[in-house]
Amino acid sequence: MALTTEEIKRVQTTWGKVMDDKSMNGVKLFMTFFNKYPSYKDLFPSFRNITLDDLPDTRKLRVHANGVLDAVSSIVENLDDIETVVIILEAMARRHYTRHGIQYKHMEEFELVFFEFLCEVTENQMPKEELSTWKAVYGVLMDTFKKRWEEFSTPNASGHE
Repeated sequence: MALTTEEIKRVQTTWGKVMDDKSMNGVKLFMTFFNKYPSYKDLFPSFRNITLDDLPDTRKLRVHANGVLDAVSSIVENLDDIETVVIILEAMARRHYTRHGIQYKHMEEFELVFFEFLCEVTENQMPKEELSTWKAVYGVLMDTFKKRWEEFSTPNASGHE
């Protein structure tokens, strides 16, 4: 995935809108995800004993959501260096699979929520070209995750190179 300078700028501009209110937007992203897929909240041990109604006000959710947005920021900041992006994504895949038990299907479902979230943050004003660029970026994430998950799920795979 080689992006043009213009495409990178478009993605960075959109992401800048998200990061303008990082804490609120991070909570919004995860609450949209958990409201759509309530059982997924329990994949997060620190959220298991918190009701969906109480979750948005917790420090635990804000900290996790901010960490996720920071991880996306590191990808967005490195879009001109696909090798670095892949290294970041491989580490994310390993962490999600080995520590958290997150499966590929969870990431597919998160994708739907993520694009809904981006459209909401941009007040449905995101041009088609920008949305297409975001989908290409997310496609690299999904391809990388799928490859790593297949390696992890292979018998005797350790998840290490």
